Amino acid sequence: MLLNEFINLYLFFEGRIEDAKAKYPHLSSAIDELTASDPSSSQKYLMWSAKMLDQDSSIDAEDVSSLLRDFQKQVGKIKEKDINFFKTFNDLKNAVEKAKETKTGQEKRKLEKAEGADSIYDDGRFVVFHIKTLEATCHYGAGTKWCISSRDESHFKNYSSKNVIFYFVIDRNPENENLKKIAVAVKRDKSNKILGFEFYDAEDDLISSDKVLSEIKNAIKSHVSRVPKNSLAKLLSIENVSKEELLKFAKDEDVDIRVLAAQNPNASKEIFEILIKDKNWIVREAIAKNLKTPKEILEILAKDEDSDVQKAVAKNPNYKK
Repeated sequence: MLLNEFINLYLFFEGRIEDAKAKYPHLSSAIDELTASDPSSSQKYLMWSAKMLDQDSSIDAEDVSSLLRDFQKQVGKIKEKDINFFKTFNDLKNAVEKAKETKTGQEKRKLEKAEGADSIYDDGRFVVFHIKTLEATCHYGAGTKWCISSRDESHFKNYSSKNVIFYFVIDRNPENENLKKIAVAVKRDKSNKILGFEFYDAEDDLISSDKVLSEIKNAIKSHVSRVPKNSLAKLLSIENVSKEELLKFAKDEDVDIRVLAAQNPNASKEIFEILIKDKNWIVREAIAKNLKTPKEILEILAKDEDSDVQKAVAKNPNYKK
């Protein structure tokens, strides 16, 4: 089942390329350029990028790619993290330029770290963090070769989609540089049953579990049982998503989570009524494409300010009934 969930996530990312080319066939070669230089490695910016090229003939794929690289670097200092908030190329450019002039305060950095990781064990020498966000993996994984600690969020989301959770063991007085930090990957099935543990040193090499103190392993095992299933893993396992969980996902700050909620065939009218107000047109378009979306919701979306949403409504058979 884990393989199926991975395939679903892969198809989700690949589908973005197909959708972009289907929507903007005249930009096929430019979309190939954008795909090759995408800084997110998950094509999360692709549809926005194609839309910018379609509406502004004064820019090319390299202009957009360059701006996105800057956006990726400065996103921590930009209030709106969702690329689709920016209606024009210049809107994003202005936000990026403003961010370059802004210094991130120490208090904000501490808050981001605190929210992204929980300390579950500390004996004075060893401290263990349960890692919950990409920001936390990058901070606490600094100085290692772990792929999840890179700024490429696709690695972290890939593991999250498979219901894998991470713990970082940090040695304050290491006798071996390769063991100054150890990443513990806990693999779980759909019901959160533990399937196994993997231990990686700072060089990202798989190591034996005997390199970790038994007290630390016991603390991790105790904590794992209390960690809920990851959002992406739940949404990609459609049959396990309850109405209450979908309502929560419909309000998630991650646009990928909201899109998957909008696409879910078990979504209720109540969930659609929340998502049709989403400021991100891609979320509203996902509702318009959902074959379970009722006619009254589609009639509202037919008047949407975004032309792509309107086109998706027109193709939905429920709208024509």
